Amino acid sequence: MLEENTFFRVRTQGVGVISRELAQAVGRLGPAHPRVGVGYDVRRAEPYSSYGDFDFVVPVETAGDCYARYRVRMVEFRQSIRIVRQALDGLPEGRSRRGPA
Repeated sequence: MLEENTFFRVRTQGVGVISRELAQAVGRLGPAHPRVGVGYDVRRAEPYSSYGDFDFVVPVETAGDCYARYRVRMVEFRQSIRIVRQALDGLPEGRSRRGPA
């Protein structure tokens, strides 16, 4: 609903633009990179914990504006849910706690 809202798009597209070159030059890492066309994610490049066991998408937007940052965050939220579901599916079955406590 928000993503297609004309007022939201007018207020966020083309606003607060950071180029890929500037982001890299000043060392802006982490969530800033996918917003400027750099698809680097340490969880994918150098998996730690159990991230290597999960299938997920690293979001990339090239506009580098507020709207692109919003879109990346929305994909990140969905991918986080995807990772959690995979983790839950991989948990071993436990004892049932049915009956009197």
